[in-house]
Amino acid sequence: MIRFRLRVAIRASRKPLLFNAKMEEKKSLGTQIRDARKAKGYKNVAQLAVKLNISVNTLSGLESGRKKSTSLTILQLIGKELGIKFEI
Repeated sequence: MIRFRLRVAIRASRKPLLFNAKMEEKKSLGTQIRDARKAKGYKNVAQLAVKLNISVNTLSGLESGRKKSTSLTILQLIGKELGIKFEI
């Protein structure tokens, strides 16, 4: 299981940034989801969306940063499948 200890910050652009305490890098939520998806072997967004039974547009929007918010339930589904533990 990949474990991220995250702290959320909002910039002037209103795009949330996540700080990985171990790597001390700034990564957007979408970038972290995309990296974990690829690491788990999902070649594209559609494969993961079908597995989770969520909209491809929702997942794609989260990864690209176009979708600024989503439900906690969807984040939990994504985190469980990709082995990401979100601590906010």
